Amino acid sequence: VMNAFAPSRNTGFMLQNAPLEQRMTWAFGAFRSTDDATGSGFSDDGTYNLTGRVTGLPWYEEDGRHLLHLGVSVTQKFLDDTSIRFRQRPEVKLGNPYFVDTHSIAADGAQVVNPELAFVYGPFSFQAEYAHSFVQATETSDPDSYGLYAQASWFLTGESRPYKTSEGAFDRVVPEHNFDLKGGPGAWELALRYSRLDLDDADIDGGLLNDGTIGLSWYLNPNVRTSFNYVAANLDGVGWTNQFVTRFQ
Repeated sequence: VMNAFAPSRNTGFMLQNAPLEQRMTWAFGAFRSTDDATGSGFSDDGTYNLTGRVTGLPWYEEDGRHLLHLGVSVTQKFLDDTSIRFRQRPEVKLGNPYFVDTHSIAADGAQVVNPELAFVYGPFSFQAEYAHSFVQATETSDPDSYGLYAQASWFLTGESRPYKTSEGAFDRVVPEHNFDLKGGPGAWELALRYSRLDLDDADIDGGLLNDGTIGLSWYLNPNVRTSFNYVAANLDGVGWTNQFVTRFQ
């Protein structure tokens, strides 16, 4: 549900670095907003965003098998009396309409603040994020919206979620023993997730969506993964949808 506040593609540039022996990262970028599927296009009526992110590793041991990650990002959107819109499908997007939607809000600007936390202790990991948007509307009262998620996972086969210190983000999973017909199990990961998106505020009736997910992923080797997820989504005032999804990649 956090994707409601994050564009899928923007055109722009970014500077980044990982100082303090990659125990910290920072990134800063300037981007043009676009709804184009490829993120391309420039024009005189474009709106622009400035985004920055800082992360740190106050605890990092055993090449990342034990770590604590803290971070925060901030976005300033310059809308220049155009509009902004937040909307989202449940966490299974295939075949689903948008469950919550603010529709277009006439606005001069908006900010999004996004703190983040992650913790890894051997095969166990936990991560959570919270995003809050502040919109300077021109035709209604200023609406605030927020979204959050928290998830935990456990590797049944003993692996640990790999972390890329140069980017302040998790990397792809490498099984301790690749799957093979001689008994190699690959890596098996069990996960639980809860998310919430609230787009109701001021004069905006965008909706309130809660999602819960139980997932099982099987990494046959570093390049092949299959996953199984059950997602229960509740749209406030409407009801529940229950979905089961699989993916092979």
